Amino acid sequence: MLQSARRAELCRWGGARVAIEETPAARDSEPGGRSAALWTLLVRLGRLRGVLPVAILAAVAVAFYLAVGRFVDLARTLETLERLDPARAAGALGCGLLLYGIKAVRWRWYLATSGYALPWRSALAVYLAGQWFTLARSADLSRVVIATRFGLPYALTIAVSAAAGVADFWGLAWLGLASCIWFPQYAPLVLPAAGGAVALVWALGGEGPLGRWVESELPEKYAAAVRCGRGLLRGRPLAVGLAISVLDALAGAGVMLLAAQAVGIGEVDVPHATLVYALSQLAAALSMIPLGLGVLEGSGMLLLAAGGVDASLAAAVLVLFRLATLGASMLLGGSALLALRVVRLPGRVMSDE
Repeated sequence: MLQSARRAELCRWGGARVAIEETPAARDSEPGGRSAALWTLLVRLGRLRGVLPVAILAAVAVAFYLAVGRFVDLARTLETLERLDPARAAGALGCGLLLYGIKAVRWRWYLATSGYALPWRSALAVYLAGQWFTLARSADLSRVVIATRFGLPYALTIAVSAAAGVADFWGLAWLGLASCIWFPQYAPLVLPAAGGAVALVWALGGEGPLGRWVESELPEKYAAAVRCGRGLLRGRPLAVGLAISVLDALAGAGVMLLAAQAVGIGEVDVPHATLVYALSQLAAALSMIPLGLGVLEGSGMLLLAAGGVDASLAAAVLVLFRLATLGASMLLGGSALLALRVVRLPGRVMSDE
């Protein structure tokens, strides 16, 4: 029998480096018993992945259309958008740029913690280039493909992206919970999300049962990469990742705050903007709809209107918020892609931390 070629890459988990085996071999044994039943269930649910978001999006679109027609004066909304405060609108765009910059810093830090320290210029370019493909729902996939050109194992990049997604959800949930100090009536909505975030981190990270199950079900060549991702959800990596995610969420709340001020709503303060941002982002994430389209706008409008903001002005705030965040994403993504094409960026170096 010819032995498979073996390429060992290093990853740190819990202070020790382990090898990531990138071989074409997979396990010979098939999952059995309860594990096989669970795997079959997940496969069947996966087949609905393309249908369920479309159905939800259609329902949201109908509800949004009826709500807009009943409660929102579109003429007033458009008139408000025509009279924006340009300085505050530019500030909202600046906070959007900061939002994605912070995410890029966290991504690079996760890589370095896992034993792969890309130079800062390269790491920022790789991460931000993926943002260009946000509208195509392939930002993470594009980032993984680009990262392989710098010598990063694709399995590790996927694991880091998954850990970053969990950290994002954690940061939003806990920032929303903190804003409930000023708005206790929303605590029943935020507490389940915060509890779910804690349960998810416990189950996926370290020796959690869900993380162990994922590792056991994937081919052996991915085992070390999965362990790296699990290690990022424990101890110091978890604490640092959560701190960066909270800063990231605060930047997003800054977009919401400045968007409200740009349309002339002075009564929206920092806690209110933080609550609206956190809850609307959580609703969008849980909806499974691409970019949370309709869900983010609808939930944000409801939260602003519940705080005493006119529904037509609330609609203008969410339109400006969406334009600022998408504009920042596309601007950074396009610039990073251009840099990858015309600038010779340094490749991967191993971390000695």
